[in-house]
Amino acid sequence: MMVRELHVRYDETPAAKRDGDRLHVAIPTDAERAIAPSTLALVRPGAVREAILTLGDVFDSDLRRKAADRSDYLAYLMKSGKKATKAVWEAQKAFLEAQYGEAKKETSPLDPLLTLSPEGLSFEAFSKDESAYARLVLAPSEATGAWVPAKTSSTTIPWTRATRAAVSQIRGFRETILELAPSVATERVARAVPYRWLRAFGQTMLAAGVPSVTFDLRPIDLYNVLLSLRRRKAKKPPRGLRYELVPGERPRIVLEPWDLVIDAMSEPWTGSRATVVRTYGRDRLQLLARLLPHAVGLRVHLGASGMPTFYVMDLGGGSSFSLALSGWTDSGWAGISLLERKGDENSALLLGGRAVFDLTTGKYFRRELLAEPADPAKLLYRDATDEKAHRLYETKDAVTLEKIHALGPDGTRIEGVINDVAAHRKMRTTLTLDREGKTSDASCTCARFLRAGVREGPCEHMIALRLTQAADDARLAAARATPEGRKLIRAETKSFIRRRAGKAEYVTLSLDDRAVVARRGPSPASQRVARLFFASAEAARGEYFERIERLQISGFMDAQLDPQEVRL
Repeated sequence: MMVRELHVRYDETPAAKRDGDRLHVAIPTDAERAIAPSTLALVRPGAVREAILTLGDVFDSDLRRKAADRSDYLAYLMKSGKKATKAVWEAQKAFLEAQYGEAKKETSPLDPLLTLSPEGLSFEAFSKDESAYARLVLAPSEATGAWVPAKTSSTTIPWTRATRAAVSQIRGFRETILELAPSVATERVARAVPYRWLRAFGQTMLAAGVPSVTFDLRPIDLYNVLLSLRRRKAKKPPRGLRYELVPGERPRIVLEPWDLVIDAMSEPWTGSRATVVRTYGRDRLQLLARLLPHAVGLRVHLGASGMPTFYVMDLGGGSSFSLALSGWTDSGWAGISLLERKGDENSALLLGGRAVFDLTTGKYFRRELLAEPADPAKLLYRDATDEKAHRLYETKDAVTLEKIHALGPDGTRIEGVINDVAAHRKMRTTLTLDREGKTSDASCTCARFLRAGVREGPCEHMIALRLTQAADDARLAAARATPEGRKLIRAETKSFIRRRAGKAEYVTLSLDDRAVVARRGPSPASQRVARLFFASAEAARGEYFERIERLQISGFMDAQLDPQEVRL
């Protein structure tokens, strides 16, 4: 694993101090990246406390699966005289220690980033599992005094138990002074930040600037979602959170698998046609629960497939809290990388950690994630396996999609052949994606899979196959919007749904050469059927797509979501 060696110098975070009715909270900053000391007399201490603690929760979050330590069980078997030798026990302990012990603790994410600028104060944090990003922006109106600098400077702060304890002492009714000052410690502590973590951070920055579907919610809407999720536990997939957006109607939020519909209280959506988007990672929205009492608005940004969903909470007075959530908790299995927009200067700055895109203002701001910019060449790929996968993906005729099987409730199985010239052989690779778009099963004929299965993560052939399948889906979707692409479609079936006054109406359209079959009714099981026959396949195809267009304009949405197309 490639890492970036860094050094930090932090003082220990002191405990919060009371001075009469005033509370002093000091947070040390990295002496290696010294910035001018700042003293902020907080105008809304309670809101600032909850925002900083929420940011810390994002930084601490790590939902990756942890391997269970079976050493105690092996010891029990040995004591009972069962077949568990001491050599087996010692070998397993050594393996667990190497994978999840001190050897893994040698690498760590970058501490929360603090940026002082003429626009105010901002904190940024990226989770350890590379699945969640948070940015807190405190406007100049959040504190009194001359604390706004003339130029932008960035550093990092320690997020420790002492820091959390000090911030937790802040109370909304008590005058609070927040001090940010460079540490005076002389001891330098080495940090090894993985380049793959830096790469994922930069990709999240890039995703923020990509055009997206946006709409507003009210804080009470998010409260209703979180309350519903706390009262229920999904025992089977899909476990998505679905947004249904119809022009002129308020957004609807649908919780799966119960198909629970929550009507938003916000303003009607202003889009041109009905659309539905399914997102995952909904349980991590609980991170925003403590900030809800201080929110005055909420905007949702839904990006394209493979990109995170952004929730931008308006805290009033120009302050905001942004939370980005991906649909996975280990990007190694994501299969889709955010592609760099070549030739775009802002794109290069975002990927390199040298700029940030502010979703509240729609502007780019320069700020340095690291004191010395990272080597761009080391940010191209997640790891050596990812690099090999992209080499295969970019090699002409190296990856061949053979079959895509629809498995119904079990998801989709993808089969392909990868011509690995370096290995001098062809690999047969299979991926099974569940209804949530996650990999539930995988196999390959390569030596790595035969040796370790998927315990070491996906092999380069699996990733290359997934990349090819995603690109093929995107190509077909783009071709579908063109007359030339539509001519290639001779048979397909689409289902649509429209909700009005709490009731649902379903429509199913089928194209089969020169015939169009339309079904309509209050449920998929009770639909009236109309069959239309045409003199040519072109005439049938024209009627089929014209009916789809009319349905979408009149508020009907896609009712058979393909997780490969809509997963965020």
